Amino acid sequence: RADFGLIDLRASLPAGATNEDVATIARTLEQVQRVGALAGLEGEWLDPAQQPVEQLLRHAVLFLPAPPRDLKVSEQAQRALAEYVERGGTLVFFPSRPAGRIFASVWGAEAAPTAAPDSPTERVRGQGRVTEWSKDFYSWVKLDQDAAENRAQFEAAWATQSFRAILERAGVRPAVRRSAFALRVTQRVANEGTEALGARSAACSRESLCGQGLLSVSNPGDETVEETLEVLSPRAGARGKGDDYIPLTVMVPPRESLLLPLHAPLCSAAPPTRTCRDEVMAAGAELLHIERDDKTLELTFYTPARATIWLRLEQAPARIRMDEINVEGRWTPADQILDVTLPRGASPTFVRVLKLRLPYTPHVPQ
Repeated sequence: RADFGLIDLRASLPAGATNEDVATIARTLEQVQRVGALAGLEGEWLDPAQQPVEQLLRHAVLFLPAPPRDLKVSEQAQRALAEYVERGGTLVFFPSRPAGRIFASVWGAEAAPTAAPDSPTERVRGQGRVTEWSKDFYSWVKLDQDAAENRAQFEAAWATQSFRAILERAGVRPAVRRSAFALRVTQRVANEGTEALGARSAACSRESLCGQGLLSVSNPGDETVEETLEVLSPRAGARGKGDDYIPLTVMVPPRESLLLPLHAPLCSAAPPTRTCRDEVMAAGAELLHIERDDKTLELTFYTPARATIWLRLEQAPARIRMDEINVEGRWTPADQILDVTLPRGASPTFVRVLKLRLPYTPHVPQ
């Protein structure tokens, strides 16, 4: 789930463009994507010459680097980006306005008030906005350095703060909020349920994937890392003001990667007429298998480090066991949420089986 889009104009350049021009655009895109990553944000590259406008409209904000040497962009690409703005998107030009007849007409729209004298210049166009960001926020990035070395650069703090501010001005909420950056974190959601400008459909059927998600968490380092994250619900859109974040603490061993469940339903065997909200709301361990034995719900997790599991259930369980050992959980009646902490599983499989004896028959296959 990307927080922003990056416009790749290499296929939209005129015949006179050189290999050096193409390489300059690719390097700029990589540098901007690195700044976004340092800010805890995920970007997706988009090609307006090859992809439909609907693909561009999946993103509330697009960043467009001006081609080198004032090279003109194809009118097909200009037209697609102009339509994107007309339909409500925010397009950010940097470090200057790209050349082109349609771009010029887009920039000729009504000026929008700015919050501060050094804020990027904005224009209102249709339902969207065009922003000119003349500050150099990316060229300092050395792509042969790792993220820690980049973050140690003098320019990093200002660049990442300014980058986040652009998204905030467009009303975009990050998919993951965090204060530490040792882990690589990306949220994954299904294409089903994705609507324009980062919105998510509220009309998800029980069998649909649109209300579910996965959190990809990787630790490239040589030490175990524990981070506290706030993850935007896969059911919530990028734009919004509500508190739609799921708190999640993750512990990841060195050189390990995990795919963690978000809103994984426990309703596959429920009758169509039965309302079922049971789910693995979030977990710090990978969910491998779901089944039941009579009224006992059995959840199998890959747990290479200590992990907390958050479950939404109709009623509190009468008993909680892990690998035939009784364990304690915390039940919050107002939210119908149970959280249970699992210790690290035994090597080499690191598997833990959580068994919950419920006062009702779980809505999963036996």
